[in-house]
Amino acid sequence: MSRINTLLSTETPLRPLGYLPTWWEGESLYGWCSRLHALRGDKTRQFGRLLFGREHACRVVDIPSGLGRWVHVTGVRLGTAEEVIRQRTVAAAYWPFASDATRQLLVQAATDAAGVPIPMILGLPAGRIGASHPLRSCPDCRREMVAERGYATWLLADQLPGAWWCPVHRRPLEQVCSVRAVWRKPGNDETPLGVPLGADEAHALAMMRALAQAIVSAERINPWGLASAIIGRLKSLAIATSPARLNVERINRWLVDAPIVQWMNRQVPMVNVPANNWVVPMIRGRSRSHPLKWMILWTSAWRSEGVEQAVEAFRLAALGLATHENGTQFLLWPEDWGRPADTSVPPEVEEAFMSCHTIQDVAKLLGSSTGAVRQWLTDYPSFGRVWMKTVREQRMLRARENMQREMAANPSVSRAELLRICSTDVEWLSRNAPITLRSLLDRLPARKGPQGELF
Repeated sequence: MSRINTLLSTETPLRPLGYLPTWWEGESLYGWCSRLHALRGDKTRQFGRLLFGREHACRVVDIPSGLGRWVHVTGVRLGTAEEVIRQRTVAAAYWPFASDATRQLLVQAATDAAGVPIPMILGLPAGRIGASHPLRSCPDCRREMVAERGYATWLLADQLPGAWWCPVHRRPLEQVCSVRAVWRKPGNDETPLGVPLGADEAHALAMMRALAQAIVSAERINPWGLASAIIGRLKSLAIATSPARLNVERINRWLVDAPIVQWMNRQVPMVNVPANNWVVPMIRGRSRSHPLKWMILWTSAWRSEGVEQAVEAFRLAALGLATHENGTQFLLWPEDWGRPADTSVPPEVEEAFMSCHTIQDVAKLLGSSTGAVRQWLTDYPSFGRVWMKTVREQRMLRARENMQREMAANPSVSRAELLRICSTDVEWLSRNAPITLRSLLDRLPARKGPQGELF
C-alpha cells in the first residue's frame, strides 16, 4: 500500500469524482469507466489521468494498469484491486490457473501504472495465441439494455477468452477490430463474427461460452486433473492409447476436424488460432496453461455431449475429482499419471514378442527401433511382466538343456570343463537362477581324481 501511495503522490493530483455510479450486473471495469466517461463528458486523456494516472488508459480494454489509483479515487467503495481484477476484468479467466506468486505479481502489476506489463506476468506472449482481448457485445443485448436503462455497457462475460456466442439470443457476438484512443461505447464500429455452419458449430460455440463462465467461477483449477480427464476421453475416442503414448500427428488431425476449430479458422484474423502441436506440451505440463486452449481441447473432446454434461465434467476434473466415461471411472491426476492404462496389446505386436527372446529380435521383426519396443513394455506393464517372465523361463530351460546335453554326451566331463564349454549358459544362470546352476553342478565331481596326500 505504501508503494501505491508513493505512486499517487507523484502523479496528477486526485480530484473527487462526485457522482459514483454502482456496478451494473456483469459489467466489466472498462464498461464502468466508459459509462462514467459518457456521464461526465471529460476529455479522453484527462479522464484516463483521473482514473488510472495514464493518458492512454482508454486503449487498455482488458486488464488496465494503474488500478491502485482507481481504487483510491473510488474510495474502495467499488471493491479492492484484487476484487476488481477477479470480478471485473479479463484476468478472471487466468486467475484460477495462476499460482499464489503469480497472483501476487498480477495484483502488483495492475496497481502500478509504470510496472511490468500484465501480459508478461500471465505469460501470454509465449502462448502464441495473442495477448489482447478485443471488446465484444451482442447487438440484441445492447438493444435490450438501451430500452431498459437508456444505455448499453460492456459485459465481462462477452470479453472472456473463447466467449464468441450469446447464449440468450443464440447468435455470434460483434467484435471491435480497430484500436482508437477513445472510451468506446457498445454499438459503435463493431464487426459481426461469422455465423456457425450447422448445428455442430453452434453447439461448440455455446459450449465454449459455458466453459468460459465455469472457469471464472472456479477458485482454483487443477491442470493435472484436466489433463488426465482429457487423456481418458481421448482413449475412449481411440485417439490415444495411454498417457505415455500420445501421437502428436493423430491428435492434430483429430483437432483440425473439430467444429470449434473449423469455425475459428474461418474467423482469422478476428480470432487467433493456437499454433500447431500445442496439445501434447500442455497436457504434459511443459507449456503454461491457457484457458482458451483448455476450452478448445475440452469442446473438441466432448463435442458429442450436451453442454451441461460437458461443463459438469470440466468442473469435476478442475477440482481433481473423478469423472465417469461410459460407466468407467477414470482416476484423475496425480494417482494414475505416468502409469499407462493396461489395455490389450495389438495382436501383431503380441505375436512378435512371444516369438522372440530379446528386444532386438522383436524390433527387427516389427521393423521398429529398440526404443519403440521398450515403450510398448512401459505402456503395457502387465504384458511386459508376462513377457519377461516367459523369456526368463524359456532362457532358463534352454540353458539347463544345453548343460544337460553336454553332460550326457561326455559323462567324464569335469566341472571346470563344463563351465568353460557352457560359459554363456553358466553366466546367465549364475545371475538369474543360481539354485538351478548349483543343482546341475552338484552332479559332477569338483575334480577328476582323488586328491593325493601331501605327506
